[in-house]
Amino acid sequence: RQAGYEVREQRSSKVVLDEKHFRRMDKFAGDESKWQEWIFNLLVTVGTVDQDIVVAMDKILKATNLSMDQQTLDVEVGQEVRTKFSSEFFSVLCSLTSGEANVVTRSVLSKGVGYDGFAALYALNTRYNPKTPARVLQYLGAVVSPPVVKDLRFLPKALEEWESKRTKLKH
Repeated sequence: RQAGYEVREQRSSKVVLDEKHFRRMDKFAGDESKWQEWIFNLLVTVGTVDQDIVVAMDKILKATNLSMDQQTLDVEVGQEVRTKFSSEFFSVLCSLTSGEANVVTRSVLSKGVGYDGFAALYALNTRYNPKTPARVLQYLGAVVSPPVVKDLRFLPKALEEWESKRTKLKH
């Protein structure tokens, strides 16, 4: 088994995604404002490797309120695609995330689905996509209960951040 990621058949018919396809992609560190750009670039890059993965990714990105278990993921992604790509896709997501986003990616291990890239993508999408119910609820909490500003000098910046969050929530 190779650390790289290119699509190539091996004797076990396991598909490996070659890291050379992902070298130009920036790592996602958890900045919500960069999520849309990063996920679009990931979809385009993966699309150059294999369309089956992109179709499965698209289903995961459109799904809401999934239970993250083996059966649900098999239904949403397709058992064949999941068996073929999930662990390699997990490796790709681990290498393309850092900081908080990497913690979210790795958190699927504790949910009992193993090294599953599609489960990790669902977790990332739930956490960072501003259009998911979880993100809307998180933004609502931040707008309704902003952090306390202890120094008057930081009030204009805090007000700008609050107005930005309020506008995002509104849209």
